[in-house]
Amino acid sequence: MCLTDWADVKHEDQYEVIAVRYGDLATSRSDVFLNYSDYREPDGPEQLAYYFWIARNDVRTFLLDTGFSPAVGARRGRRTHIDPREAWEALGIADDASTTVVLSHAHYDHIGNAGHFSNARFVMADAEFDFWVRHPRDQHLTRQVIEPSELQVLSDLQAAGRLQLISDSEELAPGLELLICPGHTPGQIMVRVNTATGALLLAADAVHLDEELDRKMPFRHMCDIVAAADSYTLVEQLRADGHVSDVIAGHEPSLMERFAPHPALPEHAIVLGSRLVG
Repeated sequence: MCLTDWADVKHEDQYEVIAVRYGDLATSRSDVFLNYSDYREPDGPEQLAYYFWIARNDVRTFLLDTGFSPAVGARRGRRTHIDPREAWEALGIADDASTTVVLSHAHYDHIGNAGHFSNARFVMADAEFDFWVRHPRDQHLTRQVIEPSELQVLSDLQAAGRLQLISDSEELAPGLELLICPGHTPGQIMVRVNTATGALLLAADAVHLDEELDRKMPFRHMCDIVAAADSYTLVEQLRADGHVSDVIAGHEPSLMERFAPHPALPEHAIVLGSRLVG
């Protein structure tokens, strides 16, 4: 994979990056990690945090994922801390052509409110769109993580010419790259984004939890375990080679304790790349 060299990046190509924790789930380790019994470890409690992410500067605004809707979250036993739509309003996310929504993958907790945007443009991997929309798989293991009405939104966006489908990793804008890393899903996207303190990797669900990467313990829902292992290796290489200064796992609860709160939404949002709290 050829990465853009940001050594001489312009100031205007750096971004403020915000993570918003909009929900959570109290569950068990055996419900989170694939084939957990094979580790021969006692079961125990586990928590998943649900986030979406914002990368913006004076020129551009990118929203990574749109979260689950409160109604869908409640039906699935997830707790909503703040409606993502309320969070967008509090953080000044506009529904206009200056906003690009990157959809990391098509699971319900990442595309749930996409229909809220009537003017923004969207980006998704072509392999992801193909798997879920063009040639949907009718099996329980895939159906349980999607909402048919939300897939219809993707189809409508594509038909309206508002959904850009990418077939390979690419620099979407100066200082912001999309990296396709399959495994969890066929077209899982990560975002490498330049900040004033270095490049961050928003892993989304290529890495759900820090422990998943550290111990190579795949998450419960995987479309391709071999591809997932290759994606873990890529993430580690990016960090080891200095291409990213921090890896932000998509459902890691401890993020809220590691980064400073955002002043506009201090109970729910943190500034990634900020000075670590404490």
